[in-house]
Amino acid sequence: MPPMFRLDPYEPCVHEPGGVYCTFELKLVADGPNELMDMIQKYSAHREMHYNHSRLHRGICVTKTCKDHLSQNTSADLKLVLEGCLNDTLWKQYKLKNKVSSDVLCNDLDHKLDIDYGDIAVAIICLSIILLNIVGSCYDFFLVPNKEIKGNRFLLCFSIKYNWKKLVAPPADGPEARLKRFKGFNGLRTISIIIVIMEHSLLPLVVSSQNPHNFERKYYNMICHIFIDGALVVQTFFLMSGCLLSYNLELIAEKRKITWSTVGVEVKDCRRDGWLNLLYLNNYIDESQCMPQTWYIASDMQLYVLGLIILVLATTMTARKIILSLLFVIALIIPPIHTYFQKLDAGLVISPELVRDYFVKDPTFNHTYKRGHTNLACYIMGLSLGILIYYLQKRDFKVEGFQKCKFLYWATLPAMLIVLPSGAFFYFYEEVPIYYKAIYSGLAKPVFGSIIMVIVLGMAFKYENTYRGILEWKGWSSPARVSYCAYILHVLFVRTLTGSRTTLMHVSIAHTLLVSFGTVVITYVVAYPFYLFVEAPSVGLSKLILPVGKEAARAEVEASKRDRMPA
Repeated sequence: MPPMFRLDPYEPCVHEPGGVYCTFELKLVADGPNELMDMIQKYSAHREMHYNHSRLHRGICVTKTCKDHLSQNTSADLKLVLEGCLNDTLWKQYKLKNKVSSDVLCNDLDHKLDIDYGDIAVAIICLSIILLNIVGSCYDFFLVPNKEIKGNRFLLCFSIKYNWKKLVAPPADGPEARLKRFKGFNGLRTISIIIVIMEHSLLPLVVSSQNPHNFERKYYNMICHIFIDGALVVQTFFLMSGCLLSYNLELIAEKRKITWSTVGVEVKDCRRDGWLNLLYLNNYIDESQCMPQTWYIASDMQLYVLGLIILVLATTMTARKIILSLLFVIALIIPPIHTYFQKLDAGLVISPELVRDYFVKDPTFNHTYKRGHTNLACYIMGLSLGILIYYLQKRDFKVEGFQKCKFLYWATLPAMLIVLPSGAFFYFYEEVPIYYKAIYSGLAKPVFGSIIMVIVLGMAFKYENTYRGILEWKGWSSPARVSYCAYILHVLFVRTLTGSRTTLMHVSIAHTLLVSFGTVVITYVVAYPFYLFVEAPSVGLSKLILPVGKEAARAEVEASKRDRMPA
C-alpha cells in the first residue's frame, strides 16, 4: 500500500528563495476495478484497529517536488497542481490516483499572520493579567508590612506570593476538619489527570508515524489496552464531584437552611463556537475542534446544577432516596438507548482514525461519551456516596468489624485493571450484536464508578493504610490544585507537538512512553505559572464579588494576615 505519511524535508525547502511547503490530506481513488484498492478498503474496514489506508497525509515542498507541474498549470489552482504532481508517482507504482480532500496549508519564510481585532483583544487581556500580577505581587512584597494589617483584598488576589502559599498549603487545610476525610481525592485527581494526558498524547504518534502497521499491532496487546482504553478514568471526576457537592451541602445545612445561590482549524472553530464554552454547552455541539477536551467541564457543570437542584428541593432523606434511585435507573438506561438506536460502539473505541480526528467526528464520542446526561450514573453515585459518608460519620461508624474483608478492598486495584481493558473485546470482534454493545455501554461506567466508590469509602473511614497512604500522600496536594489548568492546557502542547513535526517518527513502546511522560511534564511545568497568574486570581476575585464567597475570602485574608505576623 502507498505510505500513509510522507514529509519532504521542511527547513531546506522554506530556506530556498521562494520555497513553499504545503501540508494536506488526499484520498486514494481508482479509475476502474483495482485489486490493490479493493484490498486497501477491506483492510481499512476494520476501523477499530486499523488506519484508513486510503486517507494519506503529505507534506510537500511544492517549489521543488512539484516544480514541473507548477510551471505547466496556469490556472493557479494549487489543488490541481498537487494532485497532478502526486498522480505521477501513484500511477507508476500502484496504478492509483488521488484527490486532495482537505484544506491545503502552506508556509514559507515570508509568510505573515493576519492580525485582527480578536488577536489584539487577546493580547490586551494577556498583558493586563501580567500587569495585574506584577502590581499585586509588588504590593504584597513591599507595601504590606509584617504586622496585623488587612491589606487590599483585590490586589492580594493577584499576588504570586499569596497564591503560592495557597498552592503549597497542606491538603484539606481549612476551617472544616471533616473535609480531611477526602485528602485522598488529591491522589485520585492527579493520577487520573496524568492518565488522561498520556492517552491524549497519542495524537502526534498517530498522525506522524513512520511505521503505522507497528502502531496497529499495539492493539493486539491486551496490556496496551489498559492505556488505550483509559477513557473510563474520566468517570472518577464525575463521582468525586458529586460526592463533594452532596457532602458539602450537608455541612452547610448544619448551619443554615439551603437556598439558591449564584491553531488553523482550531482557531476557526473557536471563533465560531467559543461562546458555547462560556455557556457550558459545548459538549452538545459536534465536530468542533475548539478545545474539545473541555467537554468534561461542560458536563460537570450541567450535572452540578442538576445535583444542586435535587439536593435543594429534596430536603428529606426519603425524598432523596426516591429521586436518586429513579435517576440512577434512568441513567443506566440512557446510554444503551443511544447505542442501540443510533448503532454506536459499546464504548469509546480509540482507533487510529479516531485519534487522527481528535475524537470529534466519532458518533460514539459525540452521543454517549461527552454528553452530560450520558454521564449521569457516576454523578448520581457520587451524590449518594457523599450523603452516605456524612450520615455514617454522624453515627460514629466504625470499620473495625470489617477487617476480615480487607482482601476484597485490596482487590479493587486488580478489578480496575480488569475493567479498563474490558472493552478490548469490541476491538477484536467486528460483528458484535448491537444489544451486547448496548448492555456494555450501560454497565461499564457504573461498574468502574463502583470500584472508585469502594476506594473512597475506605479512605474516608481509614479502612487500611496501603492505598490510603499512597492517595493521601502530601505530595499530591500541589499538582492536584493545578489539575484544572493542566487539563485545559495539555491539548495545546499535544497539538503543538503534532503540528511542529517536520519528520516522521518511529513508534515503539519506549518512544510512546517518552512522548507521553514528556507531555505530562511540560503540561505541569506550564500549569503552575498559569495557576498563579490566572486561576488563583480568578478564584480570589469570584470570592470577593459573589456573596457566597465573601465569607471564605475574609477567612483567607485573616489566615494570610496571621502568616505575615512575626512568630
